[in-house]
Amino acid sequence: MRTASALLVGAVLGIVVLAGSAALITPVKTPPPELDCDDDTKPDSCMVSVDVVWCGPLDPLRSCVSVLSDPVVIHNKNGSDRKPIDVYWTIVNKKYKFASNGIVIANGGDELGGCKSKDDVTFFCKNKHKMFGVYKYTINVTDANPLDPWVIND
Repeated sequence: MRTASALLVGAVLGIVVLAGSAALITPVKTPPPELDCDDDTKPDSCMVSVDVVWCGPLDPLRSCVSVLSDPVVIHNKNGSDRKPIDVYWTIVNKKYKFASNGIVIANGGDELGGCKSKDDVTFFCKNKHKMFGVYKYTINVTDANPLDPWVIND
């Protein structure tokens, strides 16, 4: 009977340890809030803050790109009179730098693109903002895993 009790206690403890380990391995992340940019009142000042953080226990030796806002939403305040807007990405942790392909727009076509480096920690892209669109982009930072967030033209 003692052996059965010891096995039961061992099994329960094993389950508790595994459940606790699973919570450490798969942290629940709250998605970042969207960034609202306005083509009327802030035509040249859509700023996205980029950070580099520890990737977590699944990739403990790497750093991961993170944004403080996702998606970036470009609001049309002028009806059919849409205005172009530049979108800027700035790395807040200055020990990291953008890679030469810092911002890559996957499906921007003629609407969103022309991305260039302003300096090691700032990239910007031209958004013509002529029509509605949802655009996936990649943020590439040296020595960090990339991130694929979104820009939305409303």
